[in-house]
Amino acid sequence: MGRVPGARVPGKPFEVHVVPSAVYCAAVTVQFTAPVIPAHGLYCNGGGTVDRRAPQPCPAGMGFSNQADGGLRVTGYELQYATFPDFRDARTVVASVVAGTEELPVTVNIGQHMGHPLQPGITYYVRTAARNNLGVGPFCARADGLCDGAQLAALPSAACA
Repeated sequence: MGRVPGARVPGKPFEVHVVPSAVYCAAVTVQFTAPVIPAHGLYCNGGGTVDRRAPQPCPAGMGFSNQADGGLRVTGYELQYATFPDFRDARTVVASVVAGTEELPVTVNIGQHMGHPLQPGITYYVRTAARNNLGVGPFCARADGLCDGAQLAALPSAACA
């Protein structure tokens, strides 16, 4: 009889970007998509040659939609922002995921409109992690699909008049 892997926390969010908000004052916009690479860090090839810069979703043999979700539906994301690159002063924002939208891109605006005022002129560092019923997966604090680019940081949009 074959063995089936147990459920795990999800992998890192994919293609994470942070920019000044174009919608809200004193805010930054964080955009990303659902995890593509499982939490263990080994990415799938989607049945073809492995491309580190464009990994394909893992097969749906285990998991809600693919193995990168840890075997359970992604229920939300934790976003942390800080003025120090080591996140010693981090504040956390939680974003829920509506069932059926797990594969859609996610956009979160962090700023005064949420009760989290950001100071214009100060660089904010951002990281995000996916969550399922087992817990929170690893954080992505760097840009690009594999979270190995530049550290995610942005100046917030201008203050409200």
